[in-house]
Amino acid sequence: MARAKSSNRLFFAVTLSPKLTQELLELQQRYSAFDCKPVAPENFHLTLSFLGNLSDKLLEQIIDGVQAPDIAPFTSTPASLVYWQKSSLLALLVNDKDGLLARCKRHLEHQLAGLNLFHYDRRAFTPHITLFRQLESPPPLIEVELKNQILVDQLHLMRSHSLRGRAIYQSIEQWSLQQPGIRQQLLGSTRDPG
Repeated sequence: MARAKSSNRLFFAVTLSPKLTQELLELQQRYSAFDCKPVAPENFHLTLSFLGNLSDKLLEQIIDGVQAPDIAPFTSTPASLVYWQKSSLLALLVNDKDGLLARCKRHLEHQLAGLNLFHYDRRAFTPHITLFRQLESPPPLIEVELKNQILVDQLHLMRSHSLRGRAIYQSIEQWSLQQPGIRQQLLGSTRDPG
């Protein structure tokens, strides 16, 4: 009998602090009267790049082949709510005015393409945190004023799986952002395409 190939549903993401997670949970509670499916607080994240279903062998190649970009840790600010009717999502947009989130995304995807593991989506990147799924109709979009920012000091490779009908997201590897060294600052980075 042939053994089933293991498959991993993977994505790169930025995880959130407990304080910001608590604020987002309180924001969710303001929409509790709406018929929708809230994202579990432990699953709040900002997706950089969705990779899809990959084998254990490809997972190992990603872990071995990816390096963090030469970008110092930075913060991004949650901005405003948005409702996407096509996908029935209510999400919190994240400000990327310096383009550093997009640069992290490009860096990761460039490395994966170099490993012949990934052909990435060329659609515009809209950083966001999904709060609700399966909204039947557009909800009122309240003004959002959160005290906490998103600290981007690590990039996580996440695995998604289902347990008793619930989505579970688990960080299986992470790469720390670091301040580029003096030489890299003076000569420019050879690792980061963005």
